Amino acid sequence: MVNGVQIGTILGGQVLTKNPEEDVYRKTAIEIGVNEDKYVDAVKKIKITAEKNIKAAAEVLFIVANSLSQIGYQQLSIKSMSNELTDSFSQISSTMEELSATSMTVTENQQTLNDEIVNVQKVSEKINTVLVSIKSIADQTKMLGLNAAIEAARVGELGRGFGVVATEIRNLSQNSKETAIEIMQLTSDIQASVKTTLEISDSTLSNTEQQSAAIQQTNASLEELVAFTEELNRIANS
Repeated sequence: MVNGVQIGTILGGQVLTKNPEEDVYRKTAIEIGVNEDKYVDAVKKIKITAEKNIKAAAEVLFIVANSLSQIGYQQLSIKSMSNELTDSFSQISSTMEELSATSMTVTENQQTLNDEIVNVQKVSEKINTVLVSIKSIADQTKMLGLNAAIEAARVGELGRGFGVVATEIRNLSQNSKETAIEIMQLTSDIQASVKTTLEISDSTLSNTEQQSAAIQQTNASLEELVAFTEELNRIANS
């Protein structure tokens, strides 16, 4: 019996609980078509045992048979479950490997993004440096234009045309200075935005690296579980 279901029957024979009655067995011999004397002689050789001993032996056999059946059933169940566990953990492990590969790609992409953001920051700094130079040149040009205007005024009518040119030079230098200041403000805003972006990107990179490490650790644990289930499956099949 396994889980309340009868899966087989054990038949035992050739034992009697009392001395055989010859007339009965001779009649049986005639019915089955064998020699009566030899059949009776064979019956007399059967061991005679008390009924309680037969029942006790049958009970022991019942217990042993059921125990072996239960062990076999449990082993079969373990085998089935270990196979399911192996398949499940293999699928999970495969999925985690894909996640791990994806997380590594995300980490690499995030690192590349960080590098590009840093490059943008460096370029904006270079632009700012050039703008400072432009502002300085504009200041010097304005001063030269002012000096030229003074000289033009000093020479009178002859310097009138030169004075007009000097005025235009001053206006141009002033416009260049104002444009440089505006661009410097824009680059300053860009640098501030880049700084914020870089901080967020660094935080994201840190998180992705932690996630990648966690996924790799989980994957390693799953590989151990797969190894355990394979060992369980091997034991169940042995």
